[in-house]
Amino acid sequence: GEAERRAAQAEPIALSPPPSRYGALVPWYTERVRQEIATAMPAAYDRGGLRIETAAAPALGLAAEDAGRAAADDLGRDLAGGRPQLAALVWDHRTGYIEATVGGLSWDDSRFDRATQACRQPGSAFKPVVYAAALEVDAITPGTPLRDAPIAEYDAATDVHWKPAASGHAFRGVALAEDALAASLNAPAIDVLDRVGADRVIDLAHRLGIRSAVADVRPMALGASCLVPLELAGAFATFARGGRRPEPVFAVRIRRGDEVLVDRAAAADPTLDPGRRLD
Repeated sequence: GEAERRAAQAEPIALSPPPSRYGALVPWYTERVRQEIATAMPAAYDRGGLRIETAAAPALGLAAEDAGRAAADDLGRDLAGGRPQLAALVWDHRTGYIEATVGGLSWDDSRFDRATQACRQPGSAFKPVVYAAALEVDAITPGTPLRDAPIAEYDAATDVHWKPAASGHAFRGVALAEDALAASLNAPAIDVLDRVGADRVIDLAHRLGIRSAVADVRPMALGASCLVPLELAGAFATFARGGRRPEPVFAVRIRRGDEVLVDRAAAADPTLDPGRRLD
């Protein structure tokens, strides 16, 4: 009646925020999968009604976010600009499944995915690629003595002096290859690059799945050329698989109703039916 109408008009309108498009967990991962499907399957994506099974392990993703933020807090105490941004991912090299990605400090503040899109200098994490290229063509062996002494260069074209430090330790004079890599020594890594040549290192980097351009300069041995973290993780996954490069898998299975549109389940997936599993 009229009384009820007036009472309803007097009630304040309660507004509810729309549900998060990305859910409360692993938002960078969710967006990566959405973009991947929208690009690879535009017609199916536009039609909708897809059920997507991913390789995401939400608990692992949350743990990675917490660990990353804690590390950023520690670094931020010594940096004038405060906490640095971060990127992290977890890749199961046996299945190829990407189980977690962290694209930054906060999804709400920045939705740019630094784990799969940003190009950053890998630093000493690139040294194993240099050593692997040399080992592949017998330019060195694990017992090869390498020069560990100061290096100083001047590039007249750029007016840049380059003098790499001693990795926090005093120069040893000579270090065996396996010891130099284990200790992440700078000068021996440059010695290895000089022995094998930049072309072979760049070629191996590309075969390991690194698509970013690797600069043909000596500081490349120390990780001066920027790479996408996903690419670098893929290189290490290839090492772990004995040279067999895995493709990163985010969306494992895509269905519409009972129809399976995509099935990228790995034979090593422990959740598969026994008839399909290889273990």
